[in-house]
Amino acid sequence: MPTFLIFLIAMVRINHLEAAPALVFAGIFNILSGIIFHVPMPVEPMKAIGILAISTGLSSKGVYLSGILMGIIILILSISGLLRLCMRWTPKGVVRGIQLSLGIIVVKQGYDLIPKGGGWFGINGYLMAILVSLFILFLHKNKIIPVALVIFVFGILVVFINNPAVVHTASIQMYLPHLMKLNVSSFDKWASLMGIIASQLPITIANSIIATAMLLDDYFPEHTSSCSVKRIGLSVSLMNLISCPFGGMPMCHGAGGLAAQYRFGARTGLSVVYIGVIKLIGGFLFSGYVLLIATLFPGVLLGSMFIFTGVELATHIKDLKQQSDVFSMILTSGITIASNIAIGFVAGIVSYYGWEYWRVGLKLRKEIVKND
Repeated sequence: MPTFLIFLIAMVRINHLEAAPALVFAGIFNILSGIIFHVPMPVEPMKAIGILAISTGLSSKGVYLSGILMGIIILILSISGLLRLCMRWTPKGVVRGIQLSLGIIVVKQGYDLIPKGGGWFGINGYLMAILVSLFILFLHKNKIIPVALVIFVFGILVVFINNPAVVHTASIQMYLPHLMKLNVSSFDKWASLMGIIASQLPITIANSIIATAMLLDDYFPEHTSSCSVKRIGLSVSLMNLISCPFGGMPMCHGAGGLAAQYRFGARTGLSVVYIGVIKLIGGFLFSGYVLLIATLFPGVLLGSMFIFTGVELATHIKDLKQQSDVFSMILTSGITIASNIAIGFVAGIVSYYGWEYWRVGLKLRKEIVKND
């Protein structure tokens, strides 16, 4: 939810997306994901599309087109069975490397969100973040009330206490879905769009689908068959093919969001259904208020939640045992942090199979020498 709001705010301001359809369709697919998968399956923005669209100033039309193209590509990969081949031939070390790098990136994002100066009651922002983190650590295993919900409600109260004028700033506006005017013949940034797709595709395959399926197998082994790579891929493709023509933000599932849901107490699909209902209400009636509240939400709370989520995501490297997996994990995460996930993904796969080829060749040479 925090990541979704951060990307939503930035893309509304810079790329001129409409807040209401982004909230409404994200809410719809939160609810459907919870009902269909029976696990806290997250619905997240496609991060590469978001980051590159924000940095290049891509128009809202370009953002919607990128989501539709991603939906078509993932649909083809899912139906053809190529996604299963990708999962079979993608080494675990590469997936864990992407998770580790994303965990580190999320921790850094959380650190950057913490106010540098004084926090509440004159307490330093970093000290306040430590206190909030201790509170999260104390309650994160509570299965009755998810600690994320407690922090979210507390944050909203802080917003209204510190900014009482927020109540009168925005007005209630009823949203009615409508198709966006996507005149593709007049779109003149196809080269930029293809670059964005090329950056997003490896992330979607590796993190949104493969890593999510692996993480679901770690958390909920009893749901492995219902949360297959093919079903997750079809879900990602249909989300974008249905929502983007109506102004929805390009969306996917993701290991990071799943780790966050699990870290903050979510164990069933009901947790994401609650989130979906909140997004639906916010999108249909209160999109203006949602944006104001999200903009004013305390950075200490957001930052602390990001840091905890990043740490949770990074801890999944502990199941690696083979040297080739460990090596490819380190290389993948390092190159991803230094450049981007697409390059890290390719480098990790090359390094893994290069290591395995060298190891097998070395073993054969030893056998030959021994026999001679």
